[in-house]
Amino acid sequence: MKEITYLENEHGLRCVFFMDELFTMDRQRTVDLCKAFIENKIDLRWYTSTRVDLIDKELLELMRRAGCRNISFGIESGSQKILDYAKKGITVEQAMQAVKMVKEAGIGVHLAFIVGLPGENWETFKETVDFVKKALPSMAQFNVAVPYPGTPLYDLARSKGWIDEDLDYTQLQHQISIMRTEEMTTEEIEKARKKAYRSLYFNPRWILSQLSNFEDLSLTTKYYLKCLKMYLLHGMKHAH
Repeated sequence: MKEITYLENEHGLRCVFFMDELFTMDRQRTVDLCKAFIENKIDLRWYTSTRVDLIDKELLELMRRAGCRNISFGIESGSQKILDYAKKGITVEQAMQAVKMVKEAGIGVHLAFIVGLPGENWETFKETVDFVKKALPSMAQFNVAVPYPGTPLYDLARSKGWIDEDLDYTQLQHQISIMRTEEMTTEEIEKARKKAYRSLYFNPRWILSQLSNFEDLSLTTKYYLKCLKMYLLHGMKHAH
């Protein structure tokens, strides 16, 4: 609080992003921080990330009062089959309910997905697209599965022949597919990723939902224009 107060008073800080993948894992810590924001009359908008099974209605309402304006969830997939393969430990229904709760609390929601996890095919990908269309998040991010050396995914990919023997480690990027699945090639995975972005940002329902959000209209507009530029000029090759 000392640091935040200093930055707000001395440097005009107006927005904070807490780089914490599990911001609400310690619920009491989150409650204490939110109450400190409120008691110290900190006038900031802040953003953070957590899991869909680490929130509840009461906590979200407190976070909103304390200035939280967006929460990011790593959903990974809209297919239960893929979530189970990845040992995510959540259900598709939990994810959808979390999105609903966040929206009802007046907080924006950012969803992150991974295309090309083991078991991925066009049917499971369609489940993810359907999930996105139904959830209508404020923002979304679609990455491809990356088999980092030393991980179970890398070992699986090597044993299945899903990656080249002479893997170029400079190609381990979230927007370039170097790992196929049993049913999808790397080219198809990249095509699916681009299609996923199109399913949201060219969706009239999503556009209208964002235009009605006057509080963050400026930020949303800038984000949307950036996404359009990345899609139309670069095919989302440099976006993640």
